[in-house]
Amino acid sequence: MADGELSDVPRDFNHVLHSAVHRGNGRDFEETARINTAGTARLMTHCAGAEGFLYVSSGVVYHRAEPTHRYREGDPLGGAAPWLPTYPVAKLSAEGVVRGLSEALGQAVGDRPAQHRLRPVRPRRRSRDPLP
Repeated sequence: MADGELSDVPRDFNHVLHSAVHRGNGRDFEETARINTAGTARLMTHCAGAEGFLYVSSGVVYHRAEPTHRYREGDPLGGAAPWLPTYPVAKLSAEGVVRGLSEALGQAVGDRPAQHRLRPVRPRRRSRDPLP
């Protein structure tokens, strides 16, 4: 998707599940964000006729809390991944595209009502699980 080539991808989907990510090399934050935002935008616009679009993000986007904290979607962002610093940027940048295009395209995402039907969905993580 990063190269803009989606000609082999059909357009007649009912629903789209997008969890792909370019994790980056750990150093080039700008390139990682560019690839993820452009690829996600291309996929969303290519499949704009779909009834729904589900983007799967990651718990790594959240600011680390106490080990027993149960993360919720409204928790503060600002996660870090020392093992691959560009990974949270990759997921957050794609989330931004999904939020913006969902409103612009009127495409259903997640479980929001019509005016806010598209949204990124972060997997729920039990506090004792390691970060992805």
